[in-house]
Amino acid sequence: MTGDTDDTIPHRKSEAQAAWQKAYRAEQAARRKPSRDDVARVALHWAITRALTKEPQYLTKLRATIIERLVAQGFDRQGAAARFDELTDRYEDGWTFQRKPHLARAAGAKAVAEDQDGKSER
Repeated sequence: MTGDTDDTIPHRKSEAQAAWQKAYRAEQAARRKPSRDDVARVALHWAITRALTKEPQYLTKLRATIIERLVAQGFDRQGAAARFDELTDRYEDGWTFQRKPHLARAAGAKAVAEDQDGKSER
């Protein structure tokens, strides 16, 4: 042993984990790989706007499923419903989530607005 007490080992592990995570995120950013949250945000926007414009009956099922899953994770049912309804109202009014301008400035990047406005047929 190096003289470490049991109290300092978790601290060192968390420092090492934080350093690893920082390097990992920097590498992912350099590779322009979207995070899990980036993918989830785009998928939710697409699902809600598509349901609003093409499949309104699906919105009811989507809402119920998302709320149930949030409640199963420990979130408040009324809070989850309110947040989903707030997002739906914003999307219905034409609101899109905040784009990441640093990605649009990169070489070869194309505008992503066509797929973010809910008009994509994919």
